[in-house]
Amino acid sequence: MTLRRSKDGLIFGVCKGIAQSLGVGVTFVRILTLMAFIMTGFFPTAVIYILLALILETN
Repeated sequence: MTLRRSKDGLIFGVCKGIAQSLGVGVTFVRILTLMAFIMTGFFPTAVIYILLALILETN
């Protein structure tokens, strides 16, 4: 299993790419990401999200 980001995702395609790689719904991954943003106070999750956008290959 290789994590990749999607070309046709909303913001950098990170959530959609992860959802496709894991075989789960993109809405589920987006809700988890939104909950992480809220629970951590935005900054740590935002840094991780941007790093994933830079590191992950595009499929």
